Amino acid sequence: MRKTYLLFCIFYFGLLSCNKNNEKISKNPYPGTAETLIQSLFEKVVVQKSFAIDSAEKYFSSLDSLTTLKKDYQAKKELIKGSIYLKKASLQLSLSYYENALQLVDSSSLLADYALQGMGTANKSLGNYPKALLDLHQSITNNEARKDTLRLSGTYTILAQLYQEKEDFDKAKDAINKVFELLKNNDTSRSYLITLHTLANVEAQSGNFTKAMEIDKRGIAIADKIGNTLVKTSFQDNLARCNLFFLKDYNQANYYFKENLKIDKQLNNPAWIADTYINLAEVATAESKFIIAENYLKEAIKIFTESKQLNNALKGSHALAALYQKQGKLQKALDAKEAYIEQYKKFINEKGEQSIAEYNILFETHKKEKELANANLQIAENKLISRQKNLWLIALGCALFIGIIVLRNQKVKASFIENKLQLENQLLQEQAQSQIQQQRLAISRDLHDSIGAQLTFINSILDGLKNLSAQLNATINKKINTLAEFSENSITELRNTLWVLNSKEIFLDDLKVKILNYINHAAEAKETMQFHFNFEAPENYLLSSRQAINLFRAVQEIITNAIKYSTAKEILIDITQKEKLLAIKIADNGTGFDFEKLKNKSYGLSNIQNRVAEINGSLKVETSEGKGTTYFIEILF
Repeated sequence: MRKTYLLFCIFYFGLLSCNKNNEKISKNPYPGTAETLIQSLFEKVVVQKSFAIDSAEKYFSSLDSLTTLKKDYQAKKELIKGSIYLKKASLQLSLSYYENALQLVDSSSLLADYALQGMGTANKSLGNYPKALLDLHQSITNNEARKDTLRLSGTYTILAQLYQEKEDFDKAKDAINKVFELLKNNDTSRSYLITLHTLANVEAQSGNFTKAMEIDKRGIAIADKIGNTLVKTSFQDNLARCNLFFLKDYNQANYYFKENLKIDKQLNNPAWIADTYINLAEVATAESKFIIAENYLKEAIKIFTESKQLNNALKGSHALAALYQKQGKLQKALDAKEAYIEQYKKFINEKGEQSIAEYNILFETHKKEKELANANLQIAENKLISRQKNLWLIALGCALFIGIIVLRNQKVKASFIENKLQLENQLLQEQAQSQIQQQRLAISRDLHDSIGAQLTFINSILDGLKNLSAQLNATINKKINTLAEFSENSITELRNTLWVLNSKEIFLDDLKVKILNYINHAAEAKETMQFHFNFEAPENYLLSSRQAINLFRAVQEIITNAIKYSTAKEILIDITQKEKLLAIKIADNGTGFDFEKLKNKSYGLSNIQNRVAEINGSLKVETSEGKGTTYFIEILF
C-alpha cells in the first residue's frame, strides 16, 4: 500500500535514534582524534539519523580522511556508509558495508545488532527473504541476550513486515503480537504504529476489510494524539482504498485521499502529491468521471517528470493510456503508450547507468580498503623494524652469543611476517573477487527483473493492440509491428547479455551450446539455407567473460551477414581447439564481396574486427565477388 516503504524507513531510522538511551557506545577519551570524529559522525548518521541525502557526499569525504586501527571504530565507519546507502536505496552497496561491519565486532554486541538489522532490512528489500530471516533471527538472539526490549521490538517489527510481504499471515501475526506484548505500555511509539499498520495490511490482504478499517481508524486516532501527520497519511491511504475497492463508497475514498493531499502539500513533497493525484484518478475512473481522472493523471505525470522520477512517471503514463483505452479513444491510447515507451527507454538508461555506477563504487571501495589494509600492515612492519633496531642496540651491549640468538629470531619473524602478508593479500584478493561476482549477479537479477519484466509487459500491450488492428489505419499498424520487433530483439539481446553476467565460469562447452542454439534459430528462420556445424575441443578451457561474449557476438554477426547479404545455400561453421589455440572457420558459398573496399565502411565488419582485436585474436577474411566468403578467427588461451 501507498507510503508503506516510506513509513518503514522512518521507523527504522527512528528506532536507531531511540536506542541511544538504551546502551551507550564507548566514546573516545582523546578529543580531536580520528576516533572522536568517527564517533560524532556515527551518532549523527547511524544513531540519530539526522542527515539529508544531499549531504551524504560530505560525510563520505570526511570518513575517507579518518584512519584508525581500532576495530570498533572501523565498524562504525562501515555502519555509517551502510546507513547512508540504505537511505539512498542503494541496497547492494548498503548490504556490503553492513556485512563488513559485522566482521569487525563481537557478534553479541550492540554494534553487531546495528549491522544485523541493517542487513535484514536490505535483504528484505532485495527480496532475499531466507537471508533476511537469518539476519533478523540472529538480531533477536542478540537483543534477548542483552535484554534490549526496544531494539527487540524493532526487529520483530521488521520481521512482521517481511512475513506480510511473503503473505505468510500466521507468522506475521505472531511477530505482531510479540511487538504488542513488548510495547503494551507504549502504544505511541514508532514500532507500535508501524506494527499496527502492518496488521491492517494483513487483515486487508486476508479479505477482512471491516477489521482492517477499524485498525486504520485506531491508527489515525493515535497519530492525531501525538501530532504525527506523516504516519496518519498511511492509515488514511488504507481507509481510502478499502472504501474504493471494498465498500465502493467513492465519496469516502475521495475524502481520505484529499485529506492526504492536504498533508502532502503542507509537507511540500512533490512525489507524494503526484502519487495522491494518481489515487484520486482511480476514484474518478471508478465513477466514470473520465475528464477529472485525465486531469489528475496529467498533473501527476507533469510533477513526476519535473522532479525526474521517471519510474513514477511511467506509472502515470500507463494509467493514462489505460484510461483512454477504457473510453475507446484508441489514437490517444496509442499516443500515450508511445510516450510511455519513450519514458521507459529513459528509465532503462538511467537504471543501467545507476547499476554500473554502483558496481564501480563497490569495486573502487574494495580497492581502497585493500590499499588501506596494506598501508596498515606497512605501518605495523615499520614499527616492528623500529623495535628490531632497539633490540640491536641492546644486543651490542650483550654477549656475542645472545646477539646471534636475537639475529636468528628476527630472521624467523621476518619470514613469518612475509608469509602472513602473502596469505592476507591472497585472502583480500579472493574476497574482492567474490564480492565483485556477487555484484555482477545482483546487476543481472536487477536487469532481468526490471528490464525483462517491462519488455515482456510491452509485448503484451502490443499483442493487445494488434488484436485491435482492424480498427486502426495502416500507419499505426506499421508502428505497432515495428515496436513489437524492437521489443522481441531487445529481449533476445538481454538474454544473451545475462548469459555472461549469470555465469561464474564459462567454458568452451558453454560457448558451443550458445552458438548451436543460435544456429538452430537461424536455420528455422532461413529454411532455404543449410548449416553445417563442427566443434572439436579435447580440452574444455575456461574462457573469460570478455572472450566468451566477443567470440559469440563475432560468430553471430558473421552468420547474420551471410543470411542477409550472401544469398548462400550452405554455411559451414567449424571450431577446433588444439593445445592453447582456438580456431574458428565460417564459410559460405554465396556471392562474396570486396573486403578491402568495405572493411572500413561496414559497421558490422568493423564490429567483428574490433571484437576479435579486444581479446588479442587474429582475423583473416578470404572473399571475392561471386566466390563466397570464408572467415578465419584464432585466439590463444
